[in-house]
Amino acid sequence: MKRLLILLCLASTQAFSWGATGHLVINEIAYEHLTPTVRTKVDQLVKTFSQTYPRFNNFLIDGDWPDYLRQTGVNAFNNWHYIDQAFSYDTQNLPRYPETNVVWAILQSEKVLTSQSSDPFSRAMFLMFLTHFVADAHQPLHCAVLYSKEFPQGDQGGNLYLIKNKFASNLHSYWDQGADFYWQNRHSSKLSTDGVEQLAHKIEHDYPESYFAVRATDLDPKHWTQESFLIAKNFAYQAEYNQVLTKIYQKQAQIIVEKQTALAGYRLAGILNQILG
Repeated sequence: MKRLLILLCLASTQAFSWGATGHLVINEIAYEHLTPTVRTKVDQLVKTFSQTYPRFNNFLIDGDWPDYLRQTGVNAFNNWHYIDQAFSYDTQNLPRYPETNVVWAILQSEKVLTSQSSDPFSRAMFLMFLTHFVADAHQPLHCAVLYSKEFPQGDQGGNLYLIKNKFASNLHSYWDQGADFYWQNRHSSKLSTDGVEQLAHKIEHDYPESYFAVRATDLDPKHWTQESFLIAKNFAYQAEYNQVLTKIYQKQAQIIVEKQTALAGYRLAGILNQILG
């Protein structure tokens, strides 16, 4: 994605979904896989959006806008970022997740983008929502909540599940930060657009679209969140509570993060090519 060089501060003290780096890289992968026609339409929507939010003036960074809203105290859309799919190893009668969740938000965003009656700014805004929430749906701890004797009301997607790690104090934050995968693949607290491109290309090289076969073209967000749920249940929560993460766990987590980042990028491009093509 050739654009004017922009330096983006990614060392926020607040950890949100995939962190800023993850959203940047996912958007880069997606942008590279858009058709020329759809890329032109996306660029026009970004231009429309930047007239109201000048800071968000290219597709590379626009996926981080919903988290920017939360940082500025706009919390009306908070429950659009996740889906509380409950599970437990020792209790029953688990609650069902609310109907308004990340899957609902993705589908609503698609409706606005395809509606002939949507005004240009609404379409631009829901493009920002869509890009962000597609990424969120691939973050395992945004798709699962543990219920147990220790967490009878749920662990808030791992936010209450403590770990000992130099980058994060709880499981949710650890996965939000990409299990250290993103940090290991940058060299300072700021990342240039060139740096984002390099990381995106590394991921695409390691896991090309063909690696995932038909999974890369699965555009059903319900399937994505079920995949993420199973990763959380069968792997992420295998970390011992309030203990140091093992090296084996950290290595495997980084592999999962890289794969999920690639899938999110390919699937985001697939949706945009389908609904804007």
